[in-house]
Amino acid sequence: MKLIFHDAPQHTALLPLTFARPLADWRMGILTIAEKWQRRWPEAQIHFHTVAYLQEKFPLPPRGEAIYLPAGLCATDELVTEVAALKPGEALKQG
Repeated sequence: MKLIFHDAPQHTALLPLTFARPLADWRMGILTIAEKWQRRWPEAQIHFHTVAYLQEKFPLPPRGEAIYLPAGLCATDELVTEVAALKPGEALKQG
């Protein structure tokens, strides 16, 4: 499964830190947000949907089934289980 982390709307709110890399590629402790997801979901392919000028360094995968996640969303075992159980067209919302 492809996991695509999107930066909007946090990208502009976190400038200048987001000038050089997607938010999910930031370190929170020893691991990046994306690495935390990868450790909990090893089969997932991690990608980033960010501003146009960063897409050259962080290209999107070819079209196909994918799960879009907010880039600042940290993985927990419970959240990964819920996201992995999603079917096409489903979404998770808080509250």
